[in-house]
Amino acid sequence: MPEKNPDLKRRQGRKKQHATILTSTPIKDALVDKENKKKAKAEKRKGKEVVKKSKILKDNIKKVKKKILQECTIYIRYFDVRREHG
Repeated sequence: MPEKNPDLKRRQGRKKQHATILTSTPIKDALVDKENKKKAKAEKRKGKEVVKKSKILKDNIKKVKKKILQECTIYIRYFDVRREHG
């Protein structure tokens, strides 16, 4: 039997480090506001992704079920016709 190839691990680069201003200056206030906006935007995006994924999955399930049912009816009809003819 063929042996399974070992999983190749990808290198992950270091995350960039960003310096921040720790004193109370107008620039620090702007940085804090910017960071808060970024977090709020990320939270909004999280909720939307979950809704989209579940909607896509439900649509796919309906399509798959419909296709399976159609295939089953074709199969059943085929054997019904064969029984009638002998």
